[in-house]
Amino acid sequence: MVKDREYYDRLGVPVDAGENQIRKAFYKAAQQWHPDKNTSPEAAEKFKLLNEAYQVLSDPQKRKLYDLYGTNQPNLNTETPFNSNNFNPDFLHEIFGSFFGKPSGILKTRDKKVEVLVTLLELYQGCKKHISIRRNEYCKKCKGTGSKKENFTKCVLCHGNGFRTFTQYKGNFLTQRQVVCEYCNGTGQNIRPEDICDTCKGRKITPVTKEYTVSVLPGMDHGETIIYQQEADQLPGHLTGDLIVILVLKEPDSSGFTRKGNHLFYTTSIPLLQALTGYTLNIKHLDGHKVTHKISQVISPKEVIKIADQGMPIKDKSGKFGDLFVTFEVVFPKNLSSSQVQSLK
Repeated sequence: MVKDREYYDRLGVPVDAGENQIRKAFYKAAQQWHPDKNTSPEAAEKFKLLNEAYQVLSDPQKRKLYDLYGTNQPNLNTETPFNSNNFNPDFLHEIFGSFFGKPSGILKTRDKKVEVLVTLLELYQGCKKHISIRRNEYCKKCKGTGSKKENFTKCVLCHGNGFRTFTQYKGNFLTQRQVVCEYCNGTGQNIRPEDICDTCKGRKITPVTKEYTVSVLPGMDHGETIIYQQEADQLPGHLTGDLIVILVLKEPDSSGFTRKGNHLFYTTSIPLLQALTGYTLNIKHLDGHKVTHKISQVISPKEVIKIADQGMPIKDKSGKFGDLFVTFEVVFPKNLSSSQVQSLK
C-alpha cells in the first residue's frame, strides 16, 4: 500500500501504473500545460508539479521510496528536471520537439550550394553542364557503422544519439541545450579500439568526388536553382541536405543582347539618312538565325521597336517566346556637303 497518492493523481494514473502508462500520461499532460503552449497564469506552476511527479514515478528507486514514505523522504530529490539516469532523450525530443516547431530529434546537414557559369546563348538554347562535387558519404567498407564488426553496442550515456540533451528551468520556462556526447565523441556507439574501421577511422563517413550532369533548360534565368535532393554531405544521425546548383550568367555577354525576364534587348546604330528614309533591320540572333524587320516611318533617336516572339524561350511553355526590343542610335554626320545642305533646304 502506498503512503501518498498525490504524484499519481497529478498524472492521472493508478498506483500500480506501469512505466509506459506513466510516460504516456506525462506526455499528454505536458502537451496541455507547457508554458510555451498554454498562456494561462496557472500553466507554469501546473507544469512544474507534473514534472516533479514524473521525476519520481519514472525512477524505480525514487518511486519505491515515495510509495513507502511519501514526500517526507529526505533522499527524494525532485528539484532537477529531466536529469535522471533512466530518462531517454528520444522521449524528451518527442515531447519538446512539438513545442518548438521542429520534428522530434531530427537534424539535417547543411545544403551544399554550387555556382555554375552559363552564357546567354546557353540559357537560350539549353545545355548540359558537367560538375564535380566533393562530399562526405557513408563509409562503404563499414556501411556507415564505423566498426569492422556488426556486434557493437549503443553508447550507454547518449543512448546512441551522439549528443546529450540538457533541459532546465529558467524562471517559468524550459531551456534546451545539446552537446556532443563526450563518452562516444558523437558516434552514438561504443566500439572497441581494435574494431574501429580502418577506412573511415570510426567516423562512419569518407570524402568522395561525385560527378553530376546539370541539365539547363531553354529559358532558365540567372540566379535560378536546380536542386538535387539529399545530395549534400551525409552524416550519421542526420537527414541529408540538398545539393543546390545556382545558374550564374557570364558578364559581359559578347552577343550584344541583354535580358530582362523573358524579353531580349538590343541596341543598333543607323545613319541619319536611313532613319529619315526607311530602314530594313537585320540582326543575327543568339543562335545565329537572322531577324529581319522593315521600317518605313522616320526613326527618332533612342526610339524602341518591338519584334514579337524573338525574345527568350518561355520555360515550360513549348514554342512560346518573349519579345525582342530594339533601340536605335541615330548617327548624325559630322559634316554636310553644300549639295546635301541644299537638298535639305
